[in-house]
Amino acid sequence: MTTVLSTILVGVTVFLVGQFCLKLVFEPIIALREALGNVSAFCLGHSAKITNAAGTNSMHEELRKLVSAVISKQNAIPCYCISRMLFNGPPSKDLLEGCRCLNFVGYEMNSEISNGKNKNCTAIVKKLKQAATLLRVRLDYEGH
Repeated sequence: MTTVLSTILVGVTVFLVGQFCLKLVFEPIIALREALGNVSAFCLGHSAKITNAAGTNSMHEELRKLVSAVISKQNAIPCYCISRMLFNGPPSKDLLEGCRCLNFVGYEMNSEISNGKNKNCTAIVKKLKQAATLLRVRLDYEGH
């Protein structure tokens, strides 16, 4: 009888530890990777408009939401500095700096904000490349 009870207790304990790891570590990491993927998809899908500074207010707002989602997903991961090693994620400092670069890109690409202002396409491309390196995602179609 004690073997059956100990087997059940060990099984329940293993299940609880597994669920704890899943809900507290792996699911937030997957959510962050998904958010980074959404940023990548946005930048690849609107590549021409972004690099030619021909974006719209709605594109600017969408990019701002995607970038803020990346930061919020990173904040949801406990012990991010350790957890990031499980999925080769960017360090916190790089993640924040990459998001700053994308906010710059979002502002500069918006042709509705920059009416009458010189378009700074070179700076947009430079910041986009910098963000791609910092965030460890593909944001353009150039070979690496």
